[in-house]
Amino acid sequence: MRKAKAWLDIYLGLKAYISDTNGIGGCIKTVPDDFIVEEIDPWGKVVPGDFSASPSTSHVEATDRYLWFILEKKGIDTISALRVIAKEIGVSYKVFSFAGLKDSKALTYQLVSTTIPYEKISKFKDRYGKISIRIIGYRPFHSRPGMLYGNRFTIIIRRIFLEKDAILNRINRIMQEINEAGGVPSYYGYQRFGTIRPNTHIIGKYLILGKFKEAVFELVAKAYPMEKDEIKEIRNYIAETEDYKKGFEMFPRALSHERTVLGHLAKKPKDYLGALRKLPLSIRKLFVEAYQAYIFNKTLSKRLLSGYSIVYPLIGDIVGIKRGNEVSGIIIASEGNLKTLKELVSRGKAVLLLDVPGYNTQAREGVQYEILKEVLDEEGVKLDNFKVKHMPEVSSRGYHRLASFLPEDFKVLRVCEDDMHSSAFMVSIRFILKKGLYATVFLREIMKPSDIIESGF
Repeated sequence: MRKAKAWLDIYLGLKAYISDTNGIGGCIKTVPDDFIVEEIDPWGKVVPGDFSASPSTSHVEATDRYLWFILEKKGIDTISALRVIAKEIGVSYKVFSFAGLKDSKALTYQLVSTTIPYEKISKFKDRYGKISIRIIGYRPFHSRPGMLYGNRFTIIIRRIFLEKDAILNRINRIMQEINEAGGVPSYYGYQRFGTIRPNTHIIGKYLILGKFKEAVFELVAKAYPMEKDEIKEIRNYIAETEDYKKGFEMFPRALSHERTVLGHLAKKPKDYLGALRKLPLSIRKLFVEAYQAYIFNKTLSKRLLSGYSIVYPLIGDIVGIKRGNEVSGIIIASEGNLKTLKELVSRGKAVLLLDVPGYNTQAREGVQYEILKEVLDEEGVKLDNFKVKHMPEVSSRGYHRLASFLPEDFKVLRVCEDDMHSSAFMVSIRFILKKGLYATVFLREIMKPSDIIESGF
């Protein structure tokens, strides 16, 4: 175990590595094909490889209600891709259901279901070379969030200034340390917070504290160093003048959330709550969820840096009992059951869970709850704040999350000279992560980047 040094890691609460060996450095996502994400359905089928090339006509004409297809996309996020398809065939994007969002800076494959008939959906033709669909047939049920086992990642790390043997040796040692420790800390990854503007959690904190003007200003008027100069100038202008009408006119259409909020404030300059409510509920919830994720990261780091296990429970810890691949129930570790629970964890029948805090998080004895209280005190918030008085629709009860994870089927596919950077090597790796886990959190152990943004995260 070692402390993290990158400023963004520390800023977002990812303050430790489980492995101690130096990373290989390098850069990810140089091009979308360097980061391939293949969804794995609940029955273990990998998309697209485990699905037939095309359905038979009889399958297409089946009487089941929901048409399923494989969405392949490159350099665009899931929602935007479905909006493109919807616009092209003349429907609302809300007719599509899917299990999870996939990265925009990647080549990704996932299953999507819809009630749109085959004849209509099959007419889609992508004009931009970023999206393709492949019909796989009808099913009697639709997709829904979380309806997947996980994802398989095939990733190229470029711009590595080490010799081939050194790359392999470091990766092998890091993987050995991860396996000996029992897993990687299950941090929420950078995409939950943003990297150019790492502030979704800050907006979320202001929301739960009822500081709506501060939330608005963080969204529209706080400039961050990595932003384009012209955007920083607009944000600084709004911060100095509070001229919301001109700010609305100055912002490019691509920054739609800022424009939405400013458009309301141009008409009602003091109605910060109303301005925030103009944002989609999903976006407002995302802000609160990001703040919960930030607190989780801080508590996990504090536990790890205090020398406590993130795999085996202590008295007062939450232990999830597994049924197959899912957690079917929880038990609080006590002096009487601690030995049994540790044995279940060692046999893969149970897992250590930590609180993602909310208004329903239960007080209890033990080290972990004391750590959570310390973090909440540092932040100046209380669990009751997650029941948001003036915006109850974003309130959160809280939930539990794995404390650690192990990547499955990890392989080094090849190490060779980097064809895009002279005097450098690149390595291709493949692994599987269960749903809800972040590839970037595992990759940071392998790479240990000194500059998160420069390294492609």
